[in-house]
Amino acid sequence: MYNGHFAPRLPSSLPSAADVLDPKSESKAPRQRTLCSVVHVGLWKAALEACEEEDRVAPHVTCKHREATRFIAVSQPCAGAWLELVTDGSYDATIPSPEFVIALQRRRGLPIASAKAAFDQLEAAGEVVDRLGDRLANSGSYNRRHNATVAAVRRMVAAAAVGPIVLGDKESPWKTNSICSTHVPDVVELDADDHGAGGDTIYEIKVPTPLKQKHAAGVGTRAHGGVAATVGHLYGFGSTEEDYTLLVHGCEQRGRRADGPFKHDKGTGFVEARPGQYSGRAHNAFLVCFMVEATGGIARAGRAQIGLLARRVAGKHARDRTQYGRARGSTRNFYLHHSRMIAKAAVVRDATMIREQVQSLRQRVCAANAGAGGVP
Repeated sequence: MYNGHFAPRLPSSLPSAADVLDPKSESKAPRQRTLCSVVHVGLWKAALEACEEEDRVAPHVTCKHREATRFIAVSQPCAGAWLELVTDGSYDATIPSPEFVIALQRRRGLPIASAKAAFDQLEAAGEVVDRLGDRLANSGSYNRRHNATVAAVRRMVAAAAVGPIVLGDKESPWKTNSICSTHVPDVVELDADDHGAGGDTIYEIKVPTPLKQKHAAGVGTRAHGGVAATVGHLYGFGSTEEDYTLLVHGCEQRGRRADGPFKHDKGTGFVEARPGQYSGRAHNAFLVCFMVEATGGIARAGRAQIGLLARRVAGKHARDRTQYGRARGSTRNFYLHHSRMIAKAAVVRDATMIREQVQSLRQRVCAANAGAGGVP
C-alpha cells in the first residue's frame, strides 16, 4: 500500500534464491541496493508490528491506533525532509532548539520531556494526562501552523511564477470573489496555464494532524451514504487525505441509495453528492488541494505540483527565483529545497504550538501550588 493505492511491481514468477546466487545461473543477480531494500522493508515491517502491539497492549488515551498511525505518517514522502536542512545561519534554515527537541519527540513517539513535571503533578491529582502531546497539539491554535505553511508554499510558487500571486484574505472575501465565490483561497497564481485550460491555479492548503482524537469507522448512513474513514494505521494519509479531498473538491453521487452506504473494503455502495469548498470557482481554474500533515508528509497532489513547478524552472530560458541556502551543503534542487521548507514549516510550527501549551500547563500547575485548593 502506498498513499492508499496498491501498485504491485512484481514479475509473474520469481526464481529461487539459490538459483539467483549461483554463479552458473542464467538468472541475473539483483543489484546491491535491491537486496538492501529487502532488508530495510523487513525491518520497517517489524517496527510497524511493534507499534501495532504497543497499540494493543497500551492504547492511547485520545487517539485510536496511535503508534501505528504515527509510524506510517512519519514514513511518508517528505515527512523527514525538515531533518535534511543544512544550517547556514539564516532564519529559514534555523530551527529553535526547544521546537527541534519537541519535533523529534513527536516523530519518535516519545513523551514531551519539557512537560514531565507538570504531567506528574496533574497525574498525582487524579487527572488523566497525555504525555505524548497529542492533546496539547490539538488544543492549540491551528492558524500558526497553517499560516507558516501557506507562506512556504507562496514562496515556492513565487519562485517559479509566470503571473501575479494573490493571497486570500478571510476578512475581505470580496477581494477574491472573481476567482471563487464560495471560498477564500489561500494562494492563487493568475494566468498559470500549465494544464492548457487558460485559467488560474488555486492552492488550497490544509495542514491537519494524522493523530486525530475522533475516530471515524467510515460506516456512513443509509440517508446520506458513505463517509470518510480514519485509517491512518493502515496506509499513508489514511486519516487525512480522503477527508480533505472531499471537503475541498466535493464529489458526485455514486451508486444508489438502495445499495446502502459505501463500503470501503468492497468499493461498492451509495455516496451522496456533496459540493466542495470551491464549487464556485471559474470553470477553467485548476485547483490544487495542497495537503501537508503536521508530521511533515506531503500528499500526492502537493508533491505533483512541486514537481510541475520544478519542471517549469528547469525549462529553456526559464528563471528560478528561489533563494537557496548559503552553506556548501545546501541543495540547489528546486524540488528538494521547497519540499524541505514546506515540511519544516508544518512540523516546527506544530512544535511551537505544543511548547506554548506546555507553558500554559506549567502556569496552571504553579497557580494550583500557590493556592490551597489543589489542581483546579
